[in-house]
Amino acid sequence: PVITHHNGVREREVFYTLAPDVPRRGPARDAFERSLDEAIGSIHRPAGTTIALDRSGESTNWFRRIAVPVVLLVFLVLAVTFESMTLPILILIALPLALLGSVWALVLTGIGFEAMALLGALVLLGLAINPADLLVDRMQQHTRGGWSAGAAALAAVRERARPVLMTSATTVAALAPLSIATGRENEIWPPFATLVIGGLLTSTVLTLLVIPVGFVFLRRLDELFGRVGPWAVLAWLGAVLAITTPLFAFDVIESLFWQVTTTVLIAGALLGLTLWLLPKPPSPEPETAAGPPRLVVRHLRKTYGLPGPVRRAMRATADFARRVVAQGGRAFEPADARDRLLPLLLLFAGAVALATRMRTGLVILALLIAILLLGSRLLHEIRRARGRADDLGRVESGGFEGVLTALLPWALLAWLVVPEMVAEPQVGGFVALAIVSAVILLVQLGRRTARLETMRREQRTASRRRARGLRGRILRVWRAVATKVFGLDLPIDTVKALAAVSFEVERGMVGVLGPNGAGKTTLLRQVTGILDSTRGRITLGGVPLLSVRTRLARYVGYLPQDAGLPPRLTARQYLEYFAALYQIDKSERASRISTLLREVGLEERADEQIGGYSGGMRQRVAVARTLLRLPPIIVVDEPTVGLDPRERVRFRNLLSRLAKDRIVLFSTHVVEDVAVACDRVLVLSRGRMVFDGLPASLSQEAEGRVWSWRTPGGDETAELPEGAVLADSKPEPDGTNSLRVLAAGRPDDRAAPVEPTLEDGYLWLVRSAREVAAV
Repeated sequence: PVITHHNGVREREVFYTLAPDVPRRGPARDAFERSLDEAIGSIHRPAGTTIALDRSGESTNWFRRIAVPVVLLVFLVLAVTFESMTLPILILIALPLALLGSVWALVLTGIGFEAMALLGALVLLGLAINPADLLVDRMQQHTRGGWSAGAAALAAVRERARPVLMTSATTVAALAPLSIATGRENEIWPPFATLVIGGLLTSTVLTLLVIPVGFVFLRRLDELFGRVGPWAVLAWLGAVLAITTPLFAFDVIESLFWQVTTTVLIAGALLGLTLWLLPKPPSPEPETAAGPPRLVVRHLRKTYGLPGPVRRAMRATADFARRVVAQGGRAFEPADARDRLLPLLLLFAGAVALATRMRTGLVILALLIAILLLGSRLLHEIRRARGRADDLGRVESGGFEGVLTALLPWALLAWLVVPEMVAEPQVGGFVALAIVSAVILLVQLGRRTARLETMRREQRTASRRRARGLRGRILRVWRAVATKVFGLDLPIDTVKALAAVSFEVERGMVGVLGPNGAGKTTLLRQVTGILDSTRGRITLGGVPLLSVRTRLARYVGYLPQDAGLPPRLTARQYLEYFAALYQIDKSERASRISTLLREVGLEERADEQIGGYSGGMRQRVAVARTLLRLPPIIVVDEPTVGLDPRERVRFRNLLSRLAKDRIVLFSTHVVEDVAVACDRVLVLSRGRMVFDGLPASLSQEAEGRVWSWRTPGGDETAELPEGAVLADSKPEPDGTNSLRVLAAGRPDDRAAPVEPTLEDGYLWLVRSAREVAAV
């Protein structure tokens, strides 16, 4: 608390609160106040000192009279501006958020709720709603443009976060000098500035989180009220009033906080009960009247290891610089860094000047943190201005700037702690100093480890001695944690599994062909709803996949590479278990299981244990399980891997029969499987679709690019030109080797053109895709 001057007398206010069990009115209250006066009067007072108990409440009465009209006026202006009665309520949510921060600011600084603090509260009524006003205005613009409420809220936060933070930061910076209490006469501004700063900071940060959620909730509430009709809404409001009015009128609940909380809880409970009683709207179902639902994939992308929102925000500047350099521009000039030196120097000097005038309190801690951040940034820009940075603007390690940056936190710690420790050495102070020193050392070591790990990953230099045993495990854990925690602004590795894949399927068997790592499994797992796509859209029968995800098993059956069959169950027992799990009617289970076993060719061995089956028979059991729900779409991921030729043919024939009235997506890297069984083929390479058409058309991709010739028997390899692909090399009866090469031009004087095969077209497409990716 600060000593103030009032009518020529030095005063110091002390605030107190009463326990909840203190009587509020009546004779008991009068007796309590008399005992309180006697207790205060019995306190020893030095000569010339008086203690007065103020019960008039004059300092807050005027605020209570004017606050409500101010809030109503703000509500009226917002309602006229937004042409809505609900959006102003959403914006005014910022006021209790600001009140929360204001109260904590006053509590932490030890300032009472004085007249100037009340004036600051009035000012805060206008300032606190500005961030919410900007957000809601942008959300309303997006919704009028046809955006959904969720998309509009997310877009508004992305677009308005920067101006909101900048506006609040400049206001706080302007009020910061007024918040510093020096103890001089007639010092009235610290309560005002402290309350406004605390409320503005809290409302700004929480508004960016609360307002988008509230906007989506209000939109859904509007849709709900539209469903139930106006009479149900009036009945709901009447029920809330009928329950709460007696509670408040007969003083069952007296506190304003609990009155508001009770009203919200009762209204929410009644609204939830209404929702539970209302009939649920029908869920969209894919169109299956004319056959299997049409499968449409549009611009599907999948990238593994994408950064989260925090890392993405911290990496925004570096990622932009990387894109500029990739397009041939210059992302950094030393002159740009020199232009930033003067503003940073002024801010750093101002923070140091303020810190020298203050020695205690939370304000000095905030100033020291600001000095640390500004000083580190200033040294960072000095090194950039000296040209010690790469084309992306990343500062090279070392130099006197790096040494000073490492020493800066230790210098600030010594400046803050050493004078106090010398004046009053205490054990607790030494313990606190040791803890803070350990934290600083941990942060510096973690940051250094994160930078080294990132540098090794970028340069692909993993050639270091691998520690073994407990020490090795500790080092690996430390490196992983340091990279995760202290490297949020450092680049991470991402893997682009799919890039803009689009196709449509109406019926039949479609083969997905590609080498290992081409993205086949990733594509199929997204079609089956196992993986979420980074970008793109999948629809089944005109309905988005996400809308039917909870019941997707009715429409899509998935057979992975390893079905995980239990070896001790028979095929019939296994299918009976899954039939019960899928809640298939008991009257249909036996007939459906028998039909499926007959269809997959296992009727005669249905009562033998699965552990005694061959690989192809196990795959057929997995297919039968996939068909239990009779899905119109079947997705099979490389089912012929590890099968002998006979079982492979049987399995291909089975899938061909199933594809007559279904959609079958069949992924493989064996060209023969696609050539024999599929009606259509998709070729993936490096995550991109390079071919979509008939299998016969695939061979035409290598037309005029297939060459064959013979080499002497001792010459097993031939010199091939750059870009040529050796498709086949086999010995001939006459002792020579027959070579089959894919090349854009004649690779050898002895080479003669030959007719391309399906495999030639596939190899040429993969080779072309690799060249494009390399460029």
